[in-house]
Amino acid sequence: MNPNELQLDVSAPLVFVGYGIENERLGLDDYRGLDVKGKIVVTLRGFPKGLPSEEGSHLGATKLEIAQEHGAIGYVGVDTLQSLHAWPWKRRQETADEPDFAWVGTDGRAYQDAP
Repeated sequence: MNPNELQLDVSAPLVFVGYGIENERLGLDDYRGLDVKGKIVVTLRGFPKGLPSEEGSHLGATKLEIAQEHGAIGYVGVDTLQSLHAWPWKRRQETADEPDFAWVGTDGRAYQDAP
């Protein structure tokens, strides 16, 4: 799979991984017992209620990297009431046409190993 192709169609099984976060110190491992290699992970957006916001924000920002480390080839985030409160749909619509891609090199090309 080459993420630098102009058009890329991906078909793979979906695997729900909760919030899709891992942190040994906090006892969180949403990937425990799951095989996501070559699959598309589906996560809840945000982080679990009761988790300190600073740690939750950091863990939320690492979801894509964690998915990649586990061999996932794609990512889908599903809203929760908490995530919709923090990032309302109307705000997302206002920024929907802005470019967004993870794992882009300084040369502007996507890394070949990016899911």
